[in-house]
Amino acid sequence: MLRRRLFAYTIMMSAGIAAGFFVLERYEFVRGILVMAAAGASAALADGQAFTENRNDRIRLLLFIIAGFFLFTSRFIYYETVSIPEGSSEAAGTVSLIKATDTGYEMILTGTGFKGADNIQVNIYSGSDRNTRASVSDKSIPAELADMLGKRAAAQGKISGFRTADNPGCFDQRVYMRGKGITCRLNADRITIENDKVNIYWKYRRWLIRERDSFLYLFSNDEVRGFIRGVVFGDKSGIDEEMREEFSINSTGHILAVSGLHIGFLYALLRKLAGRRKTRAISALIFMIIFMYGEMTLWSAATVRAVTVLCISMLSFYIKRPADLLTSVSAAAFIILIREPYQLFDAGFQMSFLALTAIAFISEPLKHFAGDYMAALIAVQTGVAPLGAYLFNRFNPVSLLINIPVVWLAGILVPLCLSLMLVSLITGAANIPGLAVSAAEGLSEMIIKVNGWMTYDGFFSTRTVSVNAGILTGFCLCFFLLCSEWMRIRLLRHDRADIAKAFIAVLLVSSALGAASYNFFSDDEIVFVSVGQGDCTHIRSGKRDILIDGGGNTDRNIGKDTLIPYLLSNGAADIDIAFATHLHMDHFKGILELNESFPVGCTMIPAGYRREAADMQFGEMTLPENTMYAESGTRIMITDEVSVEPIWPQPGRPVNLDPDDENENNMVYMIIYRGTKIMITGDLTEEDELEMVDHYKGTDVLKCDILKVAHHGSKNSSSEAFLDAASPSAAVIQVGRNNLYGHPHNQTLERLEERGIPVYRTDLNGAVGIDIRRSGLKIDVMREVRNNNK
Repeated sequence: MLRRRLFAYTIMMSAGIAAGFFVLERYEFVRGILVMAAAGASAALADGQAFTENRNDRIRLLLFIIAGFFLFTSRFIYYETVSIPEGSSEAAGTVSLIKATDTGYEMILTGTGFKGADNIQVNIYSGSDRNTRASVSDKSIPAELADMLGKRAAAQGKISGFRTADNPGCFDQRVYMRGKGITCRLNADRITIENDKVNIYWKYRRWLIRERDSFLYLFSNDEVRGFIRGVVFGDKSGIDEEMREEFSINSTGHILAVSGLHIGFLYALLRKLAGRRKTRAISALIFMIIFMYGEMTLWSAATVRAVTVLCISMLSFYIKRPADLLTSVSAAAFIILIREPYQLFDAGFQMSFLALTAIAFISEPLKHFAGDYMAALIAVQTGVAPLGAYLFNRFNPVSLLINIPVVWLAGILVPLCLSLMLVSLITGAANIPGLAVSAAEGLSEMIIKVNGWMTYDGFFSTRTVSVNAGILTGFCLCFFLLCSEWMRIRLLRHDRADIAKAFIAVLLVSSALGAASYNFFSDDEIVFVSVGQGDCTHIRSGKRDILIDGGGNTDRNIGKDTLIPYLLSNGAADIDIAFATHLHMDHFKGILELNESFPVGCTMIPAGYRREAADMQFGEMTLPENTMYAESGTRIMITDEVSVEPIWPQPGRPVNLDPDDENENNMVYMIIYRGTKIMITGDLTEEDELEMVDHYKGTDVLKCDILKVAHHGSKNSSSEAFLDAASPSAAVIQVGRNNLYGHPHNQTLERLEERGIPVYRTDLNGAVGIDIRRSGLKIDVMREVRNNNK
């Protein structure tokens, strides 16, 4: 009964936390109350032999819902009351964490004295700090930085908060960082030591990290060392992008994050070494070694979760309380959520606890014919596959078969490396036998090769579009319910009433969550996607998806990092046509990148490039084979209700291929959607605007309902004559936050304001959606911003 109660209390508290999230983080009061009401109704339906014994237990379930709501509320208020003085450029605190990243190093300052920002993330880009110039190619922490651990340091630079997601359905950095207890970051120009005194705890921790690095450098092969760093300590910074992609394709990436699998390996190894002696001294030693391992992994969130589950399981043995896996998982989740309710929205938290819950519910009926190992493996893969497809938009139907050899080999490698690490701590890394090091290297190379070979060039891995969260929740709850012991007993007793109540409860919760997490952008026919300093417009009609421009950045793969997650999260499995206004990097590079890893039916560029197309180079990329040419005056019908028509430049105009004057070749598109006109101007110059006004004088060709403001709001575009000719009801400026060009220019904003044209900006509002209704246009934004013209 305890296991069922604790599980139910955790679920109800989670429902309350989710309701608080919708009310406070998403400003959806009705949706939040709907979730609480549905959870409360489910509690009222709880069967006496399922989760409760009497009316008081049902009342407790309701109280846990309310407690979860107020728990999230208190944490939200704490984070919202950040007291960093405006314009502050310095933060000081104890250096509690240092790790290498792909671009440099990251440290956490704790005890900063700022309310709501007790922990601040400090980013140190390679070579940016005069005192810490060092290469990050080997992902080791330089001595200058490692020596700061535990000391009080001051970092000077720009302090900023984390923003919510720019595009619907995409990664929310603010919520993710709050889950780690961090609300601010500082890009450091310089770091100085304020107090170099270090207590005994930090001396011990620095010793552990040095020993860890000494152990890792026993492996001379960079690829092997990076892989062992990831598979043993959960630090993936030394693993190249190609290898990460292979593990992602095969759904075997979980071995690269310290989890219950790793702690289980360590626990089994220690128990094996201890034999049958289950004394308190032996258990205390096991606790200590597991704690040291947590220190070496820098206490990632996954490590904390795994260690919490293990410690609760071990503790129950001594206090003589019944505790199975479900009890331990529920207790661990309960403790973690009380400490940090934002963890509920962390993908790692969701995957970890769903995997362990799947083992608790699904593995039992499988053990009789599959054995413990295979039953657990099948349970994990079956349980997390739907969530993995939802979160990461990838599904591999043969991942279970791939995991069998990979996890089996990792089950040898991890205990071996942990044993060698233990020897290293006791006797020193130099005393580890070379044969043992070679064995670990050989196993690592074998896992890498087996995993790489079994990707089959991604043949079995498919990209999936995200479904509504309510559908996913309902599916998982129904699946666990059907596999549960409770359901087996009810079926044997032919107790249809209790079974019906259980499924009604599932329906209530999943329907409420589905309504609460509904993506309001899904009704929008036009979405101006936020791609930073660049343009991208998404048109959708039925099953057709069209892009005009795709953004682009010299330092990032916008196609892979921004466009694909956005498209898959918003129901687009492919792109039928990708138009380009011109071939500038911030408009066209994203389309080229999208062509490399996403289905694009056709890429259309202005016809003026036709003669030179075969010789055009874009860094290491060339024009895709599916390239076609758009000609002014030719209307392209997408569906019966939407068309795209190039309206400028006129045919026969000379083409200028000078990269510095690429805007001279800019093509303007007019989208006509059920009579609504949206003008996409690209980087149209003032000179071309005036030529267009003169050319179309006396017609309504330039009249539009929505204007995509030219050249990110540059002062050299959006002339008064052009704005008067277009006379839009609203304008959208696609621009990067704090860009180096000063876009949008105040003169452009003033001209728009003088004409009473509402302005929406992707740097302030995030994505901007246009819902075309019979009653008129409805404009949706990711973020509401007051005085967004300023």
